[in-house]
Amino acid sequence: MKSLKKAFGGDKEVSSVTRLIEIYSSNEYEENSIEGVFDIVESIHFMKRNGAVEASRALRKQLKHGSTHQNIRALTIFHGCVSNGINNSNFPDSELEARFRLIASDPVYDSKVKKKLRSVLRSICEENNQNSRYKQLYEDCGSVKPARPARRTPSTLSKLSTSSIPKLNQQKAHKVADSPIEIEDPFADPPDTR
Repeated sequence: MKSLKKAFGGDKEVSSVTRLIEIYSSNEYEENSIEGVFDIVESIHFMKRNGAVEASRALRKQLKHGSTHQNIRALTIFHGCVSNGINNSNFPDSELEARFRLIASDPVYDSKVKKKLRSVLRSICEENNQNSRYKQLYEDCGSVKPARPARRTPSTLSKLSTSSIPKLNQQKAHKVADSPIEIEDPFADPPDTR
């Protein structure tokens, strides 16, 4: 009888990675908190190859069946894992990538989840600019491309004056170049969502 239960998913064993992702995706944790990420990363490293596979599966499950809060937590955990070295051929797996594409295109998903997905993928692309896999995933998930300028006709071009285009003078340009650079929090929401 036990073999029948296992065959139909009755008593499926759960790995530590899956259990930790379930725990840290719960409503007890703030959406953008990195709490628990290091525990998950450590557990993935401990399980070696299977850890990355389990993490992809558990995150996919949270994204498919979870609430908006759990979806955002799963994306935060995903970002934390990639930022902390869980980045191989098994993570994210093709099914998790497909789930990201579905989130981006499916109108059922909350807009907060879609914004978080784009934010996470953009941040990962900036951190891993050598990895074309993330760039492609970011593009597939609707990266915000700059708006195309409106087509100008000769009549509209004559109405524009060159004085309406602001220019930096040399003194301001030196001040900008000497100003300290601010380091952005990799887990923070984009500025337009704060």
